[in-house]
Amino acid sequence: MIQNILIAGGITFFIYIAVEFIKSIRQFMIFKKVRETILISSFTYLKGTPDSHVDLNHLHSLLMKKLSEFKLVKWVREINITWQSQDAIQFIFELEFKELHPKYKFVIGLDDIREVIKHE
Repeated sequence: MIQNILIAGGITFFIYIAVEFIKSIRQFMIFKKVRETILISSFTYLKGTPDSHVDLNHLHSLLMKKLSEFKLVKWVREINITWQSQDAIQFIFELEFKELHPKYKFVIGLDDIREVIKHE
């Protein structure tokens, strides 16, 4: 009797751990795809726009459009785009999961984009 209870408890615990593991892999894959979409779309926009004409509101709407094309917008709670310095743009995005709302931040330097364009 006790042995059956322990076996059932062990199996239940194993299933719980397996489900949580699968959920965390899924969340990581969503994060990776959102980050990739933001980076590629931002680079494409900044590559085709002179530095003096960069419009962060237009960039924000472009990112939201791209995320909705890939059906990722439902996972993004918000995206904030600000100037970190005169030649660097800071992106902060928060993801929307059931229990978690992780925030991620990264910076793209306009000098870095110019350097990549030079080497193409």
